[in-house]
Amino acid sequence: MILKKIVHGCYGVYGICLMFQFYGCIQPEKADFFQDSYTLDGSLPSFDTYEGNIYLSRMVEQGAQASWVVQSLDGRWIDTIDQRQDWFVNWADMPKISVCRNGMLGLALRHIGPDHHAYTIDYYIRRQKEEAWQYYGQLPLDTSSTEHGFPSVEPFEDGWMVVWLDGGAMHRNGFMSLHSAQIGMDGQVINRQLIDSTVCDCCQTDLVMAEGQPAVIFRNRTENEIRDVYWSVYLNGKWQSSQPVENDGWLVPGCPVNGPQMVNNNKTLVCSWFTAAQDTAAIKMRILSEPESDVITLEKNFVIGRIAMEAMDTQGFGLAYFRADGKEATLKIQTFDWSGKPQSAWEIAPINPSRNSGFPTLGFANGKLSVAWTQWNDPEYKIKIKTFNL
Repeated sequence: MILKKIVHGCYGVYGICLMFQFYGCIQPEKADFFQDSYTLDGSLPSFDTYEGNIYLSRMVEQGAQASWVVQSLDGRWIDTIDQRQDWFVNWADMPKISVCRNGMLGLALRHIGPDHHAYTIDYYIRRQKEEAWQYYGQLPLDTSSTEHGFPSVEPFEDGWMVVWLDGGAMHRNGFMSLHSAQIGMDGQVINRQLIDSTVCDCCQTDLVMAEGQPAVIFRNRTENEIRDVYWSVYLNGKWQSSQPVENDGWLVPGCPVNGPQMVNNNKTLVCSWFTAAQDTAAIKMRILSEPESDVITLEKNFVIGRIAMEAMDTQGFGLAYFRADGKEATLKIQTFDWSGKPQSAWEIAPINPSRNSGFPTLGFANGKLSVAWTQWNDPEYKIKIKTFNL
């Protein structure tokens, strides 16, 4: 049972950390075999996959107003959730969608104060067989002019489980905290919980379902400014005490804006993260469902991070990130089987290494892996999408 392994692993001994610059010596190929490759208007792409379909969320800015667009990747369905002038449109914190059998949930970011980084999370629901999205307003209870964002969401029970970073304590000289809540198909919010009271201010969270129970991964923060990656599982209606994935000991006084990611196939739970501990930039990976698994360094030195992961059924999982060598940067994808053994590696495309390129996103459906990212050519933003057979 994976949940038994997870709980044991939270308190177990992790074993010796093995480090390699390229795990398995898989060198990237130039990817030139895409089945589909196209460009869309907008930025902040985010995928969600359900029953063989990949759904894309994106923001399209038109002057002072922005449209939040969601569509199926095959182009058969497209909709605009809402159009507003007070969206918080930011390179690192993006709207999210989650599809389940009874409908779709959308999580958006909206300004709530004069400070540019004062924003909250709004939520929308589009029920099955209904054509309109219903707006429910603010998800966090806190209304202070601080940050509330970086949400992650998964279908759970009769609705969704959502986690997010909540700055409610920051206006009282406190820390950013990690919260959760369940949203029902009727729009009601229940079971609000505090997961961790001291976390990194603006690193992405991730949430997956492990044997029907949520597991969350995030970047923690200590009073001494150590910002390592932690995780927690939800058992018997409560979040367990968060535990370190690995004690990297990354001392950094400000948020690196580089969150971890996680994938699961109901037997194996794998995570990946960026660190620059000891002044060495690295992409790392660990099989969390194996309590004594080693930490693997996939690549170091010439990496920016900004990781995306996606489960590929029984085949394994994909991992995307940005790497850089001097002034040049590329989007790289690697695939692995569920034991962590590398399968393939590709350099997908050159990218602008600035924040304007945002974060990549991965989706898998019907034996095909899709990747999307923001391409910035000042002042224009476009979304590049590539799909290929494995």
